[in-house]
Amino acid sequence: MRALFVSWGCKGTPIPLNAVNIEKIVKDKINALPLPEVENILFSFMKEHFKWINILGFFIGFVIGLTQALIVFFTGV
Repeated sequence: MRALFVSWGCKGTPIPLNAVNIEKIVKDKINALPLPEVENILFSFMKEHFKWINILGFFIGFVIGLTQALIVFFTGV
């Protein structure tokens, strides 16, 4: 089995990617942050994308509602 290597540092010393546990590093960094700071990060991301989430939700809800109305209209249930 071949090990994956990346160059890192000034001298280009190869280190195996498997030795870097990115999931644990990210979890530790997030758990170290105070809760209000985590909320601010999440809300800033949500604020940027909330408009498109609402538009997508509108169209999906419209299609589901229209489909349900047509089924009820044509089947008489």
